Amino acid sequence: MNTDIKLGCIMSIIFFGSMSIWGILKEKEGNYVLIATTVFLILYFILNFFIEEKPERMNEEIAVKNVAKLKENERLKNLAIEELKKLRLERLKKEWEKYYQKRSFSFVYKLSGIEFESFMIKLFRELNYSKIQSTDAVGDQGIDILFIDLEGNKVGVQAKRHHGNIGNSAVQQLLGGMLFYSCDKGIVVTSSGYTQSAIDLSEKDSRISLWSGDKIEKLYHEIFPSEVPPLSIEIAKRFGLLLRARLSPTDFDEAFQKHGLDYRDYYSNSDIHSRKFMLDLEDQSY
Repeated sequence: MNTDIKLGCIMSIIFFGSMSIWGILKEKEGNYVLIATTVFLILYFILNFFIEEKPERMNEEIAVKNVAKLKENERLKNLAIEELKKLRLERLKKEWEKYYQKRSFSFVYKLSGIEFESFMIKLFRELNYSKIQSTDAVGDQGIDILFIDLEGNKVGVQAKRHHGNIGNSAVQQLLGGMLFYSCDKGIVVTSSGYTQSAIDLSEKDSRISLWSGDKIEKLYHEIFPSEVPPLSIEIAKRFGLLLRARLSPTDFDEAFQKHGLDYRDYYSNSDIHSRKFMLDLEDQSY
């Protein structure tokens, strides 16, 4: 009911009510018409003002609640996005560090066999092993380096600076060399990795250890920490590190579910995988 109709009803009730009271006081005949009219106007006013007005107020309350819910969802969405940005930044920093560590270690892959042995001797010295020595290059009986470890064991080492995986023949040669030099333990160390047959054979004898390129790289960085420059987004783009640190739909799902939201209400999987979206997120993050 609009304001003009409300005002008209009130004025009519006052008028007919007054006339009804006047008729009752004057004992006028036919006053029941005025009384009935007054009662009708009062009922009409009540029905329209109180009953019809209630749904309008309810609709307004619902609208206000909906707006509040939208604002809260937007706030939660922004929280989820901020968490995703932090996650991506953490991943990018790890990729950045791995790249520069690998880069600083890359010289090992260019060493000759003799140079690789010298490199390993330097590493063993830093590990506080003692009595480190090289065997003769010719007739070494499968052992390139000997040393005493921290437990007092005599250890024989076969060093293989190699690009491909090392086979079980290296393990066999090491076993012969251990026998020849009376070693308590033996290590095959390489800049690459090992075939499954080499791994299987080494597991048959607990005295034998296989050191892969990953292991010696880790040791190298622990002993000789490489200086990693501050993160540069421009350089990271050039090296393709941003792609390695990209976010997945699963990341979005976990971040949004944490706040009671469904990321699909805001983004499609194609949005998440798109390079443009990835760069937009990056520009806001850093």
